[in-house]
Amino acid sequence: MTNQKISRIAAAYVSIAVAIGLAAAGPHHGAFNGVWRQSTYDRLTLHQDKKDHITGVYAFKDGRIEGQVSGRTLTGLWSQSSAGERCDAERLGSHYWGKVKLTASRDGRSFDGKWGYCDAAPTDGWSGTR
Repeated sequence: MTNQKISRIAAAYVSIAVAIGLAAAGPHHGAFNGVWRQSTYDRLTLHQDKKDHITGVYAFKDGRIEGQVSGRTLTGLWSQSSAGERCDAERLGSHYWGKVKLTASRDGRSFDGKWGYCDAAPTDGWSGTR
């Protein structure tokens, strides 16, 4: 066997090992990091840091999200420049905000969840795909 052929075989084994390692790590590590197509508000861009803190933005009414990830679940707040309900307290620099809870799919290619106004429990649907 030539050195070139051995190198190609070794590269193939390394690629397979990396793919298996990434799959074993699961999608929950960084599950929300990146750009999403949302059900209602077009594009959502999220940044998940090493401590599983989330910050994100979407264009609709200067939308923002901040929260924490545990496993495949993001729990936090959304805010906008205006919304259907004005909250008494200000959060994330706005009186238009609410709670959000999203769960990433096992393959990390979609999420489903709920959002609500102010301190009310999230009840309205929110979904996205990569």
